[in-house]
Amino acid sequence: MVLNDEAHHIHDPNMAWFKSIEDIHNRLKQKGAELPCRWMLPATPKHDNGAIFVQTVADYPLVEAISQNVVKHPVLPDCGQPAPS
Repeated sequence: MVLNDEAHHIHDPNMAWFKSIEDIHNRLKQKGAELPCRWMLPATPKHDNGAIFVQTVADYPLVEAISQNVVKHPVLPDCGQPAPS
């Protein structure tokens, strides 16, 4: 099983991660097996052109999660004040 976090970054065939998964897949095929499962967990389930991945099971935007108090409300530093270190 392969779990890809931040999966919206892995669809470039020139990336090492993409090539590694492809290599694992091909080696398993040579042995008569296959990857049993591959879960992609993108923060942004969209292609570079803005189209949502066709395999998307659920899309829960950050703005909605904030408004429903699922995640913390972001706190921005005051203008003119140095950010905490």
